[in-house]
Amino acid sequence: ALPIYDASNIGSVTKDGSNNVSAWLSGMATANTATDTFGGTKPVFSTDHIQFINGTSDCLAMGTRITTARTVFVVIKHATGTSSNYEFMLGDSSSYDWHGTTGTGVFDSTYAASNIQSGTAYVNGTSIGSPLSLVKSTSYQVICIETVGNVAVGQITGDRGNDLSRTWNGSFKEIMVCDQIYDTGLRDQFIGYLRNKWSI
Repeated sequence: ALPIYDASNIGSVTKDGSNNVSAWLSGMATANTATDTFGGTKPVFSTDHIQFINGTSDCLAMGTRITTARTVFVVIKHATGTSSNYEFMLGDSSSYDWHGTTGTGVFDSTYAASNIQSGTAYVNGTSIGSPLSLVKSTSYQVICIETVGNVAVGQITGDRGNDLSRTWNGSFKEIMVCDQIYDTGLRDQFIGYLRNKWSI
């Protein structure tokens, strides 16, 4: 695994007295702190999650951009289940591999990376086929995305910098970015662990 961001580890979240988040530290030895470097309205920490608001919250930029992501596990929900903007679940400083879409879907079928579109998504352990089938759920889900080739991850939400209109409108509990594809048993163990941990 590369970075793991876990909101249940309160010590990994740098925040002010109003719970505005300026940094989210990775729990791995290869630290990759995600930081609000933009100086605007920060995402907000609450108990065990970090909430972003589309059109308002800054994204968090990773200290080290990852260009070899192959599997991502994320515990996430959306605030409303739909969007009029192109909201990015994850992002990057220069690529738009994770290009979001309007409406109820998660990925845009024109602009999201083909390595993602041709990959496989799992929701709470069940395969739903292409990640294009993912929808913005208003309940927390454990989502696993396996790509068919390398993709870039350099931001927690947002598009190529701090485009507020493309910030995810919802909350993250945990994110794990990996540079390999796991066998079925190990993938299911990761998903089972996250479902048990977060009571999903």
